[in-house]
Amino acid sequence: MIKEIVSLSSRVSALALVSIAIGAAPLSLHAEPQDEIAQLRAEIEKLLARVSELEARQAAAAAAPVVTAPASAPASQGAPAPARAAVAWRWSGDLRYRSEFIEIGTAPDRQRDRIRARFGFTAEVSEGVSATVRVATSDGLDPRVGNATLGQLGERKTFGVEHAYLRWQPSGELADWQVTAGKMPTPWQVTPGLFLDTDVYPEGLALAWQGRDTGFFASAFYVSLTERSQSSDSTLLGAQLGWQVTPDAKLALGYFDYQTMQGADPFLNRNASLSFGNSLTSGAACRAGIARCLLQDFDVLQGLVDYRTERFGWPLRLHAEYARNLAYDSGLFAIAGQTAEKGAGDEAYSLGVALFAPWLDADFASGFSASSGMVLRFGYALTPRWRLNASWFNTERELTVGEGAAADTGTERREQRLQLDVNTRF
Repeated sequence: MIKEIVSLSSRVSALALVSIAIGAAPLSLHAEPQDEIAQLRAEIEKLLARVSELEARQAAAAAAPVVTAPASAPASQGAPAPARAAVAWRWSGDLRYRSEFIEIGTAPDRQRDRIRARFGFTAEVSEGVSATVRVATSDGLDPRVGNATLGQLGERKTFGVEHAYLRWQPSGELADWQVTAGKMPTPWQVTPGLFLDTDVYPEGLALAWQGRDTGFFASAFYVSLTERSQSSDSTLLGAQLGWQVTPDAKLALGYFDYQTMQGADPFLNRNASLSFGNSLTSGAACRAGIARCLLQDFDVLQGLVDYRTERFGWPLRLHAEYARNLAYDSGLFAIAGQTAEKGAGDEAYSLGVALFAPWLDADFASGFSASSGMVLRFGYALTPRWRLNASWFNTERELTVGEGAAADTGTERREQRLQLDVNTRF
C-alpha cells in the first residue's frame, strides 16, 4: 500500500498514482466480487482525501511570504567593518658588477671593481594612485653615483633611498597625464646622451601629459636643489614640449630656469671643490656667509632628437642634443677680476659649461664641465635578464684657474676610462 504522498502538482497525477496502486495491490483470493469492489472504493476515497489535504497544505505554503532574518552580531562587536581593498604589489631589482680601468693625465693608472645593487617596489594603493620606493648602493653624497667600491677591507656597503614618490594617474596605466611628487625618475624626456647622468633622480613635483602612441607631449616640473634655512633655496623650474613623430622617433624643446644659483653655493655638501668645473668667484659677488660661489646664472634652452630603428638585425638609436645657457654673461669674468677659461661658453652639444655640472654624467671626464670627447658602448644580451656591457670613454677637459698638479702641462687634461659590466635584473 502507499504510505504517503509528499507533494503533488495536480489531482490528475494523484489519480494516476492511485491507478498504479490499484494495479499493484494484492487482492484477497477468498473475497466475493461485491466485497472486493467495496474494498477498492474505500481505499480510493481514503487516497483522494489524503491528496486533497496535501494539495491544501502546498497551496498555503506557496502563498505565505518568506522572511529571512539577518544573523545578529554579538553586541560587543558592533557593526561589521567594511572590507578593505587589496593592494597590488610589484617588486623589481637589479645587480651590476663593474670592473673599471682609469687613466687621468699624469696620475697613476687606477683599476677598481664596483657593484650596484637596487631593489624596490610599487604599490597600487587605489585606483590610479601608486607609491614607489627603491633603495640602492651608494658611494657617498654624489647623486650621480649608485656604485659601491670594493676593496675596503670587506666593509659593509651603504644603501640610500633612490626612489620615493607618489604618482596619480586618473585613468591608470593608459592615462594621458600624471602627477608625481617625491624623489622621482627624470620628469622630462631625455636621450642616452651625457647631459644628465642616468643615476640622478630629481626631487620635487612634476606634471606630465603624454599622447597615446604619437602626437604632442608636455611636462612641467619644480625641483628642489639646495634647501637653506637662513636664505632662499636653490630650485629649478622648467617645462618641456615635444612631438612623438612615430613610436620610435621624437623631438623635444625644453626650458630650465635655475633659481638662486648665481652667487650661491648649490654644491655637494656645500663644498666649492665639488663644483665640477662650473665657474666660481668670491668676495662681494657671493651672498652673505658664502666664501666661494657660482659666477654665472643658468637659464638653459635645450632641444633633442631621438630616433630608434633596426639595421641588419641590430638595434640602432640616433640622438642629438643641443643646449644654450641664455643667462651666460662673459663680462662677469672681467668684473670678478678673472680671465675667462678657454672652455667657458654658453653652448653645449654633449657636455659643456652651459649645464649644471653636478648633474652631468659622472663617467664622462669625471663629470666635469668644459669637456669634450667620445664614448663607445657595446652590449650583448645573454638572456632577457642577463646582459654584458662595455664602455670606453676618451675625453679632454679644460683645467680651471689654479687647478692641476705641477706635472700637468698645458691647460687640458686627458682621461680614458674602460668599463666592463655584468648586469642582471629581476
